[in-house]
Amino acid sequence: MIHFTDRRNAGQRLAMALGHLSGHDVVVVGLAPGGVVVAEEVAHALDAPLDVIVIRDIEAPLDPETLIAATAPDASYVDTDLVRRLGVTAQFLSSALVRATWEVRTRDTLYRGDRPTVPVENRIVVLIDDGTATRVTMRAAIASIRRHHPHELIVAAPVRGPGHEDIGARADAFECLSHATANEPVSGWYDTFPPIDDEHVMAALSAATLQLRHDHG
Repeated sequence: MIHFTDRRNAGQRLAMALGHLSGHDVVVVGLAPGGVVVAEEVAHALDAPLDVIVIRDIEAPLDPETLIAATAPDASYVDTDLVRRLGVTAQFLSSALVRATWEVRTRDTLYRGDRPTVPVENRIVVLIDDGTATRVTMRAAIASIRRHHPHELIVAAPVRGPGHEDIGARADAFECLSHATANEPVSGWYDTFPPIDDEHVMAALSAATLQLRHDHG
Protein backbone atom coordinates (compact mmCIF):
# COMPACT_ATOMS: atom_id res chain seq x y z
CA MET A 1 0.00 0.00 0.00
CA ILE A 2 1.17 3.51 -0.81
CA HIS A 3 1.47 6.24 1.82
CA PHE A 4 1.47 9.92 0.79
CA THR A 5 3.42 12.96 1.91
CA ASP A 6 0.53 15.32 1.20
CA ARG A 7 -2.26 15.86 -1.32
CA ARG A 8 0.11 17.11 -4.02
CA ASN A 9 2.29 14.04 -3.66
CA ALA A 10 -0.85 11.91 -3.85
CA GLY A 11 -1.92 13.73 -7.01
CA GLN A 12 1.46 13.16 -8.64
CA ARG A 13 1.33 9.45 -7.86
CA LEU A 14 -2.26 9.20 -9.07
CA ALA A 15 -1.27 10.99 -12.29
CA MET A 16 1.28 8.25 -12.99
CA ALA A 17 -1.41 5.61 -12.62
CA LEU A 18 -3.59 7.57 -15.05
CA GLY A 19 -0.80 8.24 -17.52
CA HIS A 20 -2.46 6.12 -20.19
CA LEU A 21 -5.01 8.95 -20.60
CA SER A 22 -2.37 11.42 -21.79
CA GLY A 23 -3.20 12.67 -25.27
CA HIS A 24 -6.91 11.88 -24.92
CA ASP A 25 -9.78 14.35 -24.61
CA VAL A 26 -9.86 14.42 -20.80
CA VAL A 27 -11.49 16.70 -18.25
CA VAL A 28 -10.32 16.40 -14.63
CA VAL A 29 -12.93 17.23 -11.98
CA GLY A 30 -11.95 17.60 -8.33
CA LEU A 31 -14.32 17.28 -5.39
CA ALA A 32 -14.02 20.46 -3.36
CA PRO A 33 -12.16 21.24 -1.36
CA GLY A 34 -9.44 18.62 -0.80
CA GLY A 35 -9.95 16.71 -4.02
CA VAL A 36 -9.16 19.82 -6.05
CA VAL A 37 -5.54 19.82 -4.80
CA VAL A 38 -5.10 16.21 -5.93
CA ALA A 39 -6.93 16.87 -9.19
CA GLU A 40 -4.76 19.90 -9.96
CA GLU A 41 -1.68 17.68 -10.13
CA VAL A 42 -3.43 15.14 -12.35
CA ALA A 43 -4.77 17.83 -14.70
CA HIS A 44 -1.30 19.34 -15.03
CA ALA A 45 0.29 15.95 -15.81
CA LEU A 46 -2.37 15.08 -18.40
CA ASP A 47 -2.43 18.61 -19.90
CA ALA A 48 -6.19 18.59 -19.27
CA PRO A 49 -8.66 21.23 -18.08
CA LEU A 50 -9.52 21.28 -14.39
CA ASP A 51 -13.02 21.77 -13.03
CA VAL A 52 -14.63 21.50 -9.62
CA ILE A 53 -17.69 19.84 -8.16
CA VAL A 54 -19.17 20.84 -4.81
CA ILE A 55 -20.96 18.22 -2.69
CA ARG A 56 -22.83 18.73 0.57
CA ASP A 57 -23.45 15.69 2.76
CA ILE A 58 -26.66 15.38 4.77
CA GLU A 59 -26.46 13.84 8.22
CA ALA A 60 -29.13 11.77 9.92
CA PRO A 61 -31.20 13.56 12.57
CA LEU A 62 -29.37 13.55 15.92
CA ASP A 63 -26.53 11.49 14.42
CA PRO A 64 -23.95 13.58 12.51
CA GLU A 65 -21.72 10.53 12.01
CA THR A 66 -24.30 8.85 9.77
CA LEU A 67 -24.78 10.26 6.26
CA ILE A 68 -28.12 9.60 4.60
CA ALA A 69 -27.79 11.70 1.44
CA ALA A 70 -25.60 14.12 -0.49
CA THR A 71 -26.26 16.72 -3.13
CA ALA A 72 -24.39 18.44 -5.95
CA PRO A 73 -25.60 21.65 -7.62
CA ASP A 74 -27.65 19.67 -10.14
CA ALA A 75 -28.09 16.17 -8.72
CA SER A 76 -28.41 14.31 -5.44
CA TYR A 77 -28.22 10.83 -3.99
CA VAL A 78 -30.33 9.49 -1.14
CA ASP A 79 -29.61 6.23 0.66
CA THR A 80 -33.24 5.18 0.71
CA ASP A 81 -32.59 1.95 2.62
CA LEU A 82 -30.84 3.82 5.41
CA VAL A 83 -33.50 6.54 5.46
CA ARG A 84 -36.16 3.88 5.90
CA ARG A 85 -34.26 2.00 8.61
CA LEU A 86 -33.67 5.18 10.60
CA GLY A 87 -37.23 6.37 10.20
CA VAL A 88 -36.17 9.72 8.68
CA THR A 89 -39.26 11.69 7.74
CA ALA A 90 -39.93 12.94 4.23
CA GLN A 91 -40.25 16.46 5.61
CA PHE A 92 -36.79 16.36 7.22
CA LEU A 93 -35.19 14.93 4.08
CA SER A 94 -36.88 17.41 1.74
CA SER A 95 -35.90 20.41 3.85
CA ALA A 96 -32.33 19.18 4.19
CA LEU A 97 -31.99 18.64 0.44
CA VAL A 98 -33.32 22.12 -0.36
CA ARG A 99 -30.96 23.74 2.14
CA ALA A 100 -27.97 21.69 0.96
CA THR A 101 -28.66 22.42 -2.71
CA TRP A 102 -28.71 26.14 -2.00
CA GLU A 103 -25.42 25.83 -0.14
CA VAL A 104 -23.60 23.94 -2.89
CA ARG A 105 -24.87 26.27 -5.62
CA THR A 106 -23.67 29.27 -3.63
CA ARG A 107 -20.25 27.69 -3.11
CA ASP A 108 -20.06 26.63 -6.76
CA THR A 109 -20.67 30.24 -7.85
CA LEU A 110 -17.99 31.44 -5.44
CA TYR A 111 -15.41 29.01 -6.79
CA ARG A 112 -16.10 29.61 -10.46
CA GLY A 113 -16.39 33.38 -10.53
CA ASP A 114 -16.78 34.23 -14.20
CA ARG A 115 -15.37 30.90 -15.42
CA PRO A 116 -17.98 28.68 -17.09
CA THR A 117 -18.30 24.98 -16.39
CA VAL A 118 -15.93 22.90 -18.51
CA PRO A 119 -18.03 20.91 -21.02
CA VAL A 120 -17.80 17.14 -20.45
CA GLU A 121 -20.22 15.76 -23.05
CA ASN A 122 -18.56 12.96 -25.06
CA ARG A 123 -15.28 13.47 -23.20
CA ILE A 124 -13.39 11.32 -20.70
CA VAL A 125 -14.03 12.64 -17.19
CA VAL A 126 -11.71 11.79 -14.32
CA LEU A 127 -13.55 12.49 -11.06
CA ILE A 128 -11.08 12.84 -8.19
CA ASP A 129 -11.24 13.10 -4.41
CA ASP A 130 -8.42 12.99 -1.87
CA GLY A 131 -10.02 9.85 -0.46
CA THR A 132 -13.38 8.15 -0.90
CA ALA A 133 -14.41 8.06 2.74
CA THR A 134 -18.19 8.21 2.28
CA ARG A 135 -20.30 6.47 -0.32
CA VAL A 136 -23.06 9.04 -0.56
CA THR A 137 -20.62 11.82 -1.45
CA MET A 138 -19.16 10.04 -4.45
CA ARG A 139 -22.55 8.73 -5.57
CA ALA A 140 -23.92 12.28 -5.71
CA ALA A 141 -20.86 13.41 -7.66
CA ILE A 142 -21.24 10.55 -10.13
CA ALA A 143 -24.93 11.33 -10.59
CA SER A 144 -24.07 14.94 -11.38
CA ILE A 145 -21.41 14.05 -13.95
CA ARG A 146 -23.64 11.44 -15.60
CA ARG A 147 -26.28 14.10 -16.27
CA HIS A 148 -23.89 15.72 -18.74
CA HIS A 149 -23.26 12.57 -20.80
CA PRO A 150 -19.50 11.97 -20.67
CA HIS A 151 -18.01 9.44 -23.05
CA GLU A 152 -16.36 7.73 -20.09
CA LEU A 153 -16.37 8.39 -16.34
CA ILE A 154 -13.36 7.34 -14.29
CA VAL A 155 -13.40 7.76 -10.52
CA ALA A 156 -9.94 8.10 -9.00
CA ALA A 157 -8.61 8.61 -5.49
CA PRO A 158 -5.30 8.06 -3.72
CA VAL A 159 -7.03 6.01 -1.03
CA ARG A 160 -10.36 4.19 -1.00
CA GLY A 161 -12.44 3.57 2.06
CA PRO A 162 -14.33 0.34 2.73
CA GLY A 163 -17.79 -0.21 1.28
CA HIS A 164 -17.08 1.38 -2.10
CA GLU A 165 -17.28 -1.76 -4.19
CA ASP A 166 -20.33 -0.45 -6.06
CA ILE A 167 -18.48 2.59 -7.41
CA GLY A 168 -16.95 0.39 -10.08
CA ALA A 169 -20.46 -0.40 -11.26
CA ARG A 170 -21.55 3.25 -11.29
CA ALA A 171 -18.41 4.50 -13.05
CA ASP A 172 -16.66 3.06 -16.08
CA ALA A 173 -13.47 2.57 -14.07
CA PHE A 174 -12.23 3.11 -10.51
CA GLU A 175 -8.55 3.88 -9.96
CA CYS A 176 -7.14 3.94 -6.42
CA LEU A 177 -3.69 3.40 -5.00
CA SER A 178 -4.40 2.34 -1.41
CA HIS A 179 -7.27 0.78 0.52
CA ALA A 180 -8.26 1.90 4.01
CA THR A 181 -9.80 -0.57 6.43
CA ALA A 182 -12.94 -0.03 8.48
CA ASN A 183 -12.69 2.88 10.94
CA GLU A 184 -9.38 3.97 9.39
CA PRO A 185 -9.54 7.68 8.41
CA VAL A 186 -8.38 8.82 5.00
CA SER A 187 -6.14 11.38 6.71
CA GLY A 188 -4.12 8.54 8.20
CA TRP A 189 -2.66 7.80 4.78
CA TYR A 190 -1.09 11.27 4.60
CA ASP A 191 1.84 12.70 6.55
CA THR A 192 0.16 16.11 6.38
CA PHE A 193 -3.54 16.59 5.69
CA PRO A 194 -4.40 20.24 6.41
CA PRO A 195 -7.85 21.74 5.78
CA ILE A 196 -8.25 23.38 2.38
CA ASP A 197 -9.97 26.76 2.31
CA ASP A 198 -12.03 28.43 -0.42
CA GLU A 199 -9.15 30.67 -1.51
CA HIS A 200 -6.99 27.62 -2.17
CA VAL A 201 -9.66 26.09 -4.43
CA MET A 202 -10.18 29.31 -6.37
CA ALA A 203 -6.43 29.78 -6.80
CA ALA A 204 -6.07 26.23 -8.14
CA LEU A 205 -8.82 26.74 -10.71
CA SER A 206 -7.36 30.08 -11.82
CA ALA A 207 -3.85 28.65 -12.11
CA ALA A 208 -5.05 25.66 -14.13
CA THR A 209 -6.97 27.93 -16.52
CA LEU A 210 -3.95 30.19 -17.05
CA GLN A 211 -1.65 27.21 -17.57
CA LEU A 212 -3.88 25.75 -20.29
CA ARG A 213 -4.11 29.10 -22.06
CA HIS A 214 -0.32 29.40 -21.95
CA ASP A 215 0.30 25.86 -23.16
CA HIS A 216 -2.19 26.09 -26.03
CA GLY A 217 -1.56 29.66 -27.06
